[in-house]
Amino acid sequence: MLTGLVLAGPATSAPPTHLDLATGRVDGRLVLGRSVAGVTASLGLPPRRSPGRARYTLEYGPPGDFSLRVHFRRSGGRLRAWSIVFRDTALREAALGRVLDLSARAFTASLADRYAGEFVPRGTYRCFVNSCSQSFATADGRRHLTFGRESRRGPFLVLYGG
Repeated sequence: MLTGLVLAGPATSAPPTHLDLATGRVDGRLVLGRSVAGVTASLGLPPRRSPGRARYTLEYGPPGDFSLRVHFRRSGGRLRAWSIVFRDTALREAALGRVLDLSARAFTASLADRYAGEFVPRGTYRCFVNSCSQSFATADGRRHLTFGRESRRGPFLVLYGG
């Protein structure tokens, strides 16, 4: 007789809303460099997945859009998380607060103030057809960050590396 079901990790839940750029942690958990199973165990089951042999994507958030997207690519024969895209304006960064509510100028100034010397600008804030963005990298080049805005979807923050 089956009396209960035990799940390994959290069930599908609300998208993560906390980020710490100093450590790269999302809701207190490491994501970059982890396997699909590791990310799912940490963040819960995503409402949408796009599996593939060389690339894999997990999406959290409302149908038709996403609040958080984790991209995986093959490294050393295994799929590993290599970028995290944040779109939820409720996102709170540990030192910067509601980071996606900031203008590009305020983001750059806050990043320079709160993470002095840790993130270095890579070029300037540039606009293309449907989006504007600026990239930054850690001084050691191991983690990268892009902050920007798309004309149709609004602000975004991408953390990649690992």
